[in-house]
Amino acid sequence: MLAELADERLAKAMMAMHARPEAAWTLETLAGVATMSRSRFAKHFLDIVGLPPWTI
Repeated sequence: MLAELADERLAKAMMAMHARPEAAWTLETLAGVATMSRSRFAKHFLDIVGLPPWTI
């Protein structure tokens, strides 16, 4: 989790999920919060965290 928070774009997505856990978060909405394309967000998440974003 520290790697996610150290990355500015991933931190935006993680903070949004923690602020609104009841929301139906999708890869598309998380990518939008991070101001990235869906495919770029998925790749960047995998590169930083070591797991694909749908595992969280």
